Amino acid sequence: MIKYPFVLLFFLVFAKNILAGEVYKSYFSNTALGGYDPVSYYEPGGPIKGKKEFLFKYKDADWFFATLENKNKFVLAPEHYEPAFGGHCSNAVSEGIKVAGDPNIWLINKGRLHVFYSQKGLKTWQDGNIDELLARAEANWVKLKDK
Repeated sequence: MIKYPFVLLFFLVFAKNILAGEVYKSYFSNTALGGYDPVSYYEPGGPIKGKKEFLFKYKDADWFFATLENKNKFVLAPEHYEPAFGGHCSNAVSEGIKVAGDPNIWLINKGRLHVFYSQKGLKTWQDGNIDELLARAEANWVKLKDK
């Protein structure tokens, strides 16, 4: 007998929608990157939360920006600022699975933002052969991105 039927129901109803699609979105909203401004990762001081007045819809997700200038930068070149693998954990994608990335655990490699589920995944990339891990992740992403 199932001890916690509501937990099971939650995962059956919501989990597929949370991880489905190219961009990872928050559980109960359409927010990408946990509401952090993706452009701010490339600026001194690191990531900061975006503001509702600087919302931009892209790839079926809501992206928030700290300033109008950052929003405009993203609008002109979203492929440069959006996180790799839609904000899913780059390490997990390299292993062939989709797992939510934590916007507070990140690195920029060759000009591309990568987020990770845990410090362990980040460390795997920092200590390992990033080019090899990235190649595996990119190959896996072709199969995973629309699931």
